[in-house]
Amino acid sequence: MEQFNVLDNCDDIETREYMKRQFYNANTIEEFLYLWGLFYENKICLPTYYGLFYGGEDNDNPQVNYLLGQKFKAITQKGLILTDSQVTIPYEQKAYIDAFVTKDVAIALVKELNRYNCIVAFFNYLKPLKELKKLTDYEGARGLYVTYDTYEKDKELAQEMKFSIGIPFSHAGLIDSNSWLLINEWINPRLKRIINNENYVDLTIIDANFNSDPEYLVDVLYDVVNYLQI
Repeated sequence: MEQFNVLDNCDDIETREYMKRQFYNANTIEEFLYLWGLFYENKICLPTYYGLFYGGEDNDNPQVNYLLGQKFKAITQKGLILTDSQVTIPYEQKAYIDAFVTKDVAIALVKELNRYNCIVAFFNYLKPLKELKKLTDYEGARGLYVTYDTYEKDKELAQEMKFSIGIPFSHAGLIDSNSWLLINEWINPRLKRIINNENYVDLTIIDANFNSDPEYLVDVLYDVVNYLQI
């Protein structure tokens, strides 16, 4: 595979077109996952995200860093196409991870992940691309709020109360149809015979504890994928 250098940004047209060609040239799931894993070293752009994994002016998750990226990269190499995540910030946001993964692996993962304290794991089935493009409403779990928009002046009070007093801002558990469509725009017909709704599902994992270590969820997932030897 081609060697990639660390990027300065992921939002200019020329860079994204080049990265799109790299993904399109991937003919195996192993090649695809190798490319996806490079995102966590800021060496490639993803079809689903216009920013870098860590650093950068537009990064909306300043808690991430290179070492955390290495954990995500290792998880990716086990077969998970990670599309969204956040770490725990006490009484502001709960950690979650969203990923596309094969059905058999998803079934094995949720059985093990739900054994852990405060971890909630489940998956949604994906619809054929033609049906997804026609959707006018979101599908999947609703109301699983993981982020609360809290005024700076109220953050200390929330810590004292051990209760989020912010405004519900975002939730997890909906089918990530947009990411699924974007990925399919960047892969070739050969790979679409592997990465499709018959083989893959949308996996969501949530750490329901506002007081968890910021990387608890990532560490649990890392341990589980290695324990299962997927």
